[in-house]
Amino acid sequence: MGFADESNYGVFGCRNGQWAWRRPGEALDWRNTEKMVKHKGGKVALWGMGTAHGVGHLVCIHGNLNGKLLVQIMEEDLLGSLEDLNIDPENFIYAHDNDQKNTGQLVQNWFPDKNLTQLKWPASSPDMNIQEHIWAELETIACRYEPAPH
Repeated sequence: MGFADESNYGVFGCRNGQWAWRRPGEALDWRNTEKMVKHKGGKVALWGMGTAHGVGHLVCIHGNLNGKLLVQIMEEDLLGSLEDLNIDPENFIYAHDNDQKNTGQLVQNWFPDKNLTQLKWPASSPDMNIQEHIWAELETIACRYEPAPH
């Protein structure tokens, strides 16, 4: 079984605020301020998949993710990940949430064409996709770098 998801990250999004002790009148002193980038400097969108056999390809998404691009990612990277991880596609179940990109006709028609099985994800269910934990760990690791990745 594989769980897939997309995630967005701010380019300069690793800093969750910083604290500084200041004396009265020093709040705006240049030595006590840090330059900021509005809206975290843009975003990086990623697609990934986790399985019991390991993680699949990590895909950087250029532009907005839609059904056509998602089918291309699954064609190249989902199937490529299955091959790399030695997973038999006939014994594989794919899980993703009910986002419109995932439930659109183009994506839904792709699975029977490739003889792949999808896990039925209940509507309005909590997001219990294990890929969320992989994203959190990836962000934690990226935030340890000094200077931060950009």
